[in-house]
Amino acid sequence: MNGNGTSQLKLKVVLVGDAAVGKTSLSVRFTEDKFGDNYRYTIGGSYCTRSLYVANKKIMFQIWDTAGTERFKSIVPFYLRDADVAIVGMISLKGAHLRTSTNGSDCYKRVPLKLLNVL
Repeated sequence: MNGNGTSQLKLKVVLVGDAAVGKTSLSVRFTEDKFGDNYRYTIGGSYCTRSLYVANKKIMFQIWDTAGTERFKSIVPFYLRDADVAIVGMISLKGAHLRTSTNGSDCYKRVPLKLLNVL
């Protein structure tokens, strides 16, 4: 419980997946209530938070937005460590075609089983 009588819950949420699937758009929309259509690629990862009150409980979402480019795939398991939720983005609309991930599955082999059940 915190000082005002409400209980708190912290949730570590990790956004993973291919580049340009909307991970940063999702985190900015959720935390800042903004939407942009032109983001630069995330380098390594970024972090932001948002707190909501649900049924007199404060829930703090700790959002980790990971880079989707191939050169950063090796550090994704470090972000996933102790995560409560993982959101995987693997589809991207670019122009008039639909692209699905072909190389991202290897990096998820080391995801803890408790997260794989959620995915």
